[in-house]
Parts: sequence; structure tokens; C-alpha cells
Amino acid sequence: MATLQHRSAFNLRGCQPIGGQALQPTSSPCDGAVLENIYEQVRQAAKDYKWEAERTTLRAKLTYNCPKVGDAVRWDASIGGYNLAYAMYDTNNPYDQEHLIEVVGIVESVSVTCDGSGSELDTDGTETNAVIVLSGKISFDKLTPESYLSNGKVYYLWDRKAPSHLSLGNNVVRDFNEPVISKPLFVATGETSGLVLNYRPMTGSPTGGRPQTEKYDIKITKTSAQGGGWLVRIENSGGIASRSPLVAQIDYNKRLGPQDSLAGGEIHTMFKNIGILHNKTVALVTDEDALEYYTEFYVTKNSEFGEGGNISDHIENGVNGNGQITVTLKSNTSGTQSSSLLKSLIPFQTANTIARFPNIKIKGECGYASKVGAIPETENSTGTTGVSNNDLTIPDKVVSPGGASTAYSFEGVIFEIELEESTGFIDQTTGEERTDYIPMAEELYFKIESPSLTEPIYNKFFLDVTQPAVEIIPVNEAGEGLTQENVTISIVNKDRTDLHKNNWAKRIKSAMFMCDSEQCCTDETIQVDVMEGGVTNPDAKLSDLLETDSIFMTTGQNGSISTEPKLYTLDPDFQIAIPGNADRDVLVATFKNARENTKFCYPDNIRYGTQPSFMALYFNEARGDTLGARTAKDYDPRYIAIEIGGQDTLDGSVVTLTLNVGQENECCISFTFEGSVEGTHFTFRELYESGKIKTRSSNSDLLFGIGQVDGE
Repeated sequence: MATLQHRSAFNLRGCQPIGGQALQPTSSPCDGAVLENIYEQVRQAAKDYKWEAERTTLRAKLTYNCPKVGDAVRWDASIGGYNLAYAMYDTNNPYDQEHLIEVVGIVESVSVTCDGSGSELDTDGTETNAVIVLSGKISFDKLTPESYLSNGKVYYLWDRKAPSHLSLGNNVVRDFNEPVISKPLFVATGETSGLVLNYRPMTGSPTGGRPQTEKYDIKITKTSAQGGGWLVRIENSGGIASRSPLVAQIDYNKRLGPQDSLAGGEIHTMFKNIGILHNKTVALVTDEDALEYYTEFYVTKNSEFGEGGNISDHIENGVNGNGQITVTLKSNTSGTQSSSLLKSLIPFQTANTIARFPNIKIKGECGYASKVGAIPETENSTGTTGVSNNDLTIPDKVVSPGGASTAYSFEGVIFEIELEESTGFIDQTTGEERTDYIPMAEELYFKIESPSLTEPIYNKFFLDVTQPAVEIIPVNEAGEGLTQENVTISIVNKDRTDLHKNNWAKRIKSAMFMCDSEQCCTDETIQVDVMEGGVTNPDAKLSDLLETDSIFMTTGQNGSISTEPKLYTLDPDFQIAIPGNADRDVLVATFKNARENTKFCYPDNIRYGTQPSFMALYFNEARGDTLGARTAKDYDPRYIAIEIGGQDTLDGSVVTLTLNVGQENECCISFTFEGSVEGTHFTFRELYESGKIKTRSSNSDLLFGIGQVDGE
């Protein structure tokens, strides 16, 4: 073996050469002198000969998976060798979170293949498979054209958030996708060459030192998709990518008040893993990049967060389409998906709370109704009474204190509950705001109170797009409508208790309404009740003469309202009641052959006339057609409704006729009186077609034969 003296160009003064070797006993005082002499001579020689070094390299054995030319490597104490470096914190290593960034050098060449074979021995017998450039010039001689460097570009340490397929190395990327932890590796000086840099990484300043912060926009819009709920969009509106993976915390409140299933709370918390969102400019640089600067997801009834999404944690407390959500964006530095730990993370950004509730209005009105073709209420349906009333297009629900009502006719309060469209929906095609129905997620319960009710009426209703309105018709125990008193409807819980102050249905205002009992006639009329007169002929029963009664008169629940229909004529000895405030010369009208349960009213300001005037009204069966003269012989007298006797002063006045008073199909019409000395004759259809009808109850179609053909 060559001695130190043989291998060195320096004279080791102060030490004795023995056996061709420089002996250095441990106790020799020449150790420091020798080293100082060597250092001095090296420095002097470098100065004299102007030695220069263009690069610093080392040979090493790489054991990580598939080493690649261009890799940035670090020293990994856990494996006792070199490993890939990354521009990211190791949050699982609290003692040294930055060890992944500590770059030693760049792999210039590598002989090992991805299966681990192909290593070679160094001159001193060390097994190596790669050349690592620590600083200075680097040359990638075997690069293919598609992997050529961009001359002048700076290449940075990768943050593992860029595209997984890279043209050079496993963990380098060009400056257009500069990571948040900015660690320059080398600058390209040509297509296959560069200069390795040894810069300290900078955090959060990829723009050359200008401070940048993470910033996001959270937009929440109501949607009818997937059973209804919300569409959440989170967009990176800042200048840098996410430093750590993002997670969205969704706090959902059904706004029903405290829930037993939530241990007395009201908020059900859910999470959505977002990951990394990049700067918009960076993400849009090239279509080949898979970088995303925004994400969208549904928080709806049938989504992963909904009660219909088949996730056990959300079946009971998940989104049902109604309620409100608050979305909080958090930076998941913990690297965990544990709910408890995610809740403890400091909020990064919180969006405004967005509510989505049905827009329900209640209004009261007065009306008449009759129960026709009822459909019984079932366990899964609110039922449809088939009651005709002021609005025939809206289903009806007759309710009473005892439950299902047997009411046949009434006058009084009707409450219309309507589902109106709501604003705040965004058309995904045009981006414009629009309106839409928000259906109820579950049934609501109501309470109706009135002084004449022995107990409140409780019942339920349900509204959605297919049935956006219902008319609630309250009646008392006798099946009579509620009149001459305030009637109030309010929303309550299923157990009949008052709503909690936080319940969303509190926004549905209670409604109060009152209707006068008019039975078609106002206070300014003289009312003539035919039942107060005498029977026309008790020995000649009308039922014996009729083969079939009028269609209008046989709409009762049992097929016939009266088994023994009667006609009445005013008893000459009976005086019609005249209001005390009426003038002495007020007209006193009369009647004959009036069908039972009929009432006739006329204005109380009509004076006596000079000539008599008679008008006869018939059910439509009295005449098969409406052609020709209308004389008495043209009508079948068995179907007479009433013959009204007045004077010429009554002609042209609007009078009122109520049929079937107090019966199932009570009907009220107001019409212009047109009589004559000889008497005029009209079927109800003719009266309607002549244009004399002024007002009519909603169940009068059958009376006038609207929709009926002759003979039916």
C-alpha cells in the first residue's frame, strides 16, 4: 500500500518516515502541525494554479421505487439512504415537519431499473447505481425529445398535487405550477442541461417574494335536483394553491327545534373531503393538466348527506330537502378524517347560512260547499273530500272536532293553504335566478279554534308540486259551517303541542277569519221562506207524480234528499215578515207551487206597483229543449221550482233564490227578475243562457245543466 508520503505532494515536516510510511503516534505533538500544513498547502496550491470546480457530485445507491433521471433526493434517516423529496410538510412528524423538503441533490444518471436491478460497483468497492449532482452543472444526456427541458425555465420541487405523469423526474415541475412551498431545484440552460441550485425553500410566496394568502369563495344555491336541497360550490379565488388538504364541514339544521336523536341538539354535522384546490390561473394553463380550482357537490335528500342517500349516519338526521345549512371550509392539517378532530380544526372560512323551506300562505274566505264524491282519508294520504266550493280546482278537506265530517252543506269560513313558489334558484344552463316550488318534507299539523267548537279541530295536510293547495273546511259537530264568529287556524306539532320557537313553521302565520250567516240573502232584503206557507195539496203527493226526480234534486248521499217531496203555496192568512225599518208602501211578494226547502229574497226598497208580474222557474227536466215559445203549456208542471208573484216594480231588480236550504246540495243564485201579467217561464238552464244570472254558488253547474246534454 502506498504511504501517505507517497500519495501526497506535501512534505510532512516534523514527522519521521519509518518503513516508507508516515507514522503518527497518538501521543505525537505533530498531529496539529501536519493538518495545518496540509490545509495551508492546499489553499496555496488552489490559489497559485487557479483551480475551479464546475460541479459537486457523489455516487450513491438509490433503493426507492423506480429512481428516475431528474429526481430530487433527500437523506432519509429511516432507511439510511436517499429518498424522494417533496414540497410539503409532514404533519405526522411533529418533531421535524420539514424533513421532506431537505433536498441534497438532483439525480443526473441512474443505472438501476424500476425493478431494482442494474447497480454497479464504485472504484472503492461500494455498490452504487446513480450519480447525484449536489450543485453546479448537470447534464441529462439521454433525455428523449418529448422530455427536453425548456431553456431558461426554473424547475421546482413537486408538492405531490401536480399531475402524476411528469416528463422529467418523479418530483420536479416547471414554474407555471410552482408549489406553495417554493423550492427551486435547477434552472435549464438548454434542452438537456442545467445548473443545480441550492436555495432555501420559501413558504407561500411563489411569485418572487410577494406575500400571498389562501382565499376561497363558497357559493350555496337552492336546487330541486336529487330530491331537493342545496348545491355547494367552493372555488379558489386566491393566488396560491391549498397548503393542506381542505375539508368542508356542513352543519344541517332541520329547524324543528331540539331533537332527541341529536341528544337535545338541533345541528347534524357532516363532512366533505375537498382535497387540494389550485390557483385558477395555474389550473387553466393547459387542458392537459388535471388541476382543479373549484369543486361542486350536492347536499340534497338523495345525496350522500341525505336521508335517502343510504348512509346510515344520515338516514335519521340527514337532509330531507328542508332546513338550513352552514358550510365551513377548514384546512385539514391533521391528516385525519375523524369527525371529532375535524370539528376541532380552526375554521378557514364560513359561508352565510342558506335556508330552504316551503313558502306556505294561509288565507281565509267565505263560501258554500257540498260534499260530493268523497274519497276517504287513509294512513298514507290526506284524502280528498271532493267538496265543491269557491275554487273547484283546489282539493278540499272537511274537518270537524270528531274527525271525518258528515257535513252535507254549509256556509262559513274556508281556509285556503297554498304552496307558493320560492326565489333563489339558479338555472344551471343560463346562470339566471328563477323561482321553483319547495315541497314539504313531511306533513304539517294544524289546529282550528272557534267559540262554537266544543274542542279545537286538529288535522294534517301535505303540499307539493302535484298538489300545491288545499282548502280546509271546518265544521262543527253537527256538520255546520262556522259563521258569525272568529275562526283561527294555526300550525302545531303532531302531538298537538305548540311549536318550538325555532321551528321553521313558525313563519307560517296563523290566520283568522269571520263570515256572516247570510244564506244568500243580505240584511237589506225581504226573505220569504216557503216552508212557512201551506202545502199546495197534501192529498196529491208530488212523489206519486214523479217517475224520477230532477237530477239536481237527487244528488244526496242516499240518492234522494226527500222521499216525499212537497210543493208549498203561500197561505193567504200568513203575512210575510216585513223589516221594521221598511217603508209602509214596500212591495209584499207572494209565491205558489214552490219546492220544499226554498227561500226567495228581494230588495226591501221595492215599492208597490200598478200591475202584477209573475215569473215561474223550473228544473231542467220540465222541458227537453230551449226552442220555441215559453208558455205554461211548454213546461212539465211536476218539475216546478217556484212561481213568484210580484208587481211591475220588481221587474229589473236582482233577486235571490236559495234551493235545498240546509240540505247537502244547497245552492244559491242571484238573477234579474223578469215577469209579466201573463207570467214568464224559464228552466234554470234557460235562465242561465239568457244572461240573467248575476251570481251563483260554485255547485250550480248541475242546476244549470252545464256540461249536461239533453235527456241526461
